[in-house]
Amino acid sequence: MALFAVIVLAVFSLIHLTIGWRLVGSSGLTGAPAAVVSGALFALYLSVPAAMSARVFGDAIPRWVTGLGFRWLGLMFYWFVLSLAAEPVVRIGASLAPGVPWGAAAAVGVAALGLGLSAFALAGARTPPVKRVEVRVPGLAPALDGLRIAQLSDVHVGNTIGRDFVAACVERTNAENVDLVALTGDFVDGAPDSLRSDVAPLAGLQSRHGSFFVTGNHEYFSGAPAWCQEFSNLGIRVLRNEHVVLEHEGARLVVAGIDDPFATVPGHGPDLPRALAGRPAEAPVILLAHQPVFAEQAAHFGVTLMLSGHTHGGQLWPFSALVRLVQPIVAGLVKVGETFIYVSRGTGWWGPPMRLGAPNEITVLTLRRAWSRASGVGLSARATTARPSPELTGGPGRIALGHVLPRDPRIPADVREQVLGRVLARALVRGAHRVGSGVGGLVQLWAPQARPRPAPLDRRGFRRPLCVDVL
Repeated sequence: MALFAVIVLAVFSLIHLTIGWRLVGSSGLTGAPAAVVSGALFALYLSVPAAMSARVFGDAIPRWVTGLGFRWLGLMFYWFVLSLAAEPVVRIGASLAPGVPWGAAAAVGVAALGLGLSAFALAGARTPPVKRVEVRVPGLAPALDGLRIAQLSDVHVGNTIGRDFVAACVERTNAENVDLVALTGDFVDGAPDSLRSDVAPLAGLQSRHGSFFVTGNHEYFSGAPAWCQEFSNLGIRVLRNEHVVLEHEGARLVVAGIDDPFATVPGHGPDLPRALAGRPAEAPVILLAHQPVFAEQAAHFGVTLMLSGHTHGGQLWPFSALVRLVQPIVAGLVKVGETFIYVSRGTGWWGPPMRLGAPNEITVLTLRRAWSRASGVGLSARATTARPSPELTGGPGRIALGHVLPRDPRIPADVREQVLGRVLARALVRGAHRVGSGVGGLVQLWAPQARPRPAPLDRRGFRRPLCVDVL
């Protein structure tokens, strides 16, 4: 842990030195202006660890300090990225026109553009709108056709989100008159004693079958056992590697939930076989799992729909590009095998109260009966949403098959290959008329609106996303 802290501090310091060099060192700024800018950067440098410590010290850290620190974290991100991007421009410009003050121009450009992007991002951090998604499930019981699920995820109550935001989210959710509410983790950043009043409005969530909660990694950073009890006290059913069977219009529906893999408490940790043990074989399964890395396991165990969060959809463009390196599904509705996966972009935000290119959301998912060869009823066996979802991994109209967990030894290799083979076969049939050859005989499979990338295993044994179907 000490080594990790040293590494983080070194990287954090290097980022600030890079920004300082761009705004002061390379710009030619001297005298009192240089001293003022340098002093301000140093004060902002200290504000971030002070804001982070609020999780430990609670109300002892003034709210204005946490607000300043986390807002600076967002502006820091953009100034750092822009400072790096400006360096080759300055070097090329200096070689072509040596007399022009490229350093000063770059400093002004970085400062102005970073402030502009941050202002847009701050405006994007708002009470989330309702995003409606239809999930067409082959063979769904007629009684379950039209069942509506509200998903709230990654609220991160604590540093910059408080009671008013939570109350507004509850009000919007209740206005949708849904059948059940799924709370998919990362709701808090702090101890129950300091945030109890902030999360209290969650007790007002209303739905036909109640509210269900699973832990995220931030619950384990903040004392998961105490928070599980707190959510239970609010009338919310906490699912820890278990399931419940609901009766809806005469049909049965299984709602299951698993712990987050970041669990550090003895007796905690994800166990999907245990969560699904003893479920009715004929009932569809809604699985709540904070991280989408369980997509392949959910497909193997016959889950109908898995609801996840964790990624925030990247939260701040272009950070979403980095998220794709560790999460094969960044946001949206995808299909892995016969299992639908929906990954929310989050209801709140973490760190800087900013959103750019990844708006927050309250999601309302409606189950619809779809056509299947077995039943011969419905309209379509394809996954659909109300509109093509541009935030899917790889671009509009694409969906991903992949995982970032090492291969699960409980899933036989032949089962994995059969699932992958069936999905690829379906994709090949649908896309055969778009197959073309390139230089050297390279054959590329085209999905409507998008071109898939290859899906090799990386050096850790993780599979990268593979485009297999279309929403």
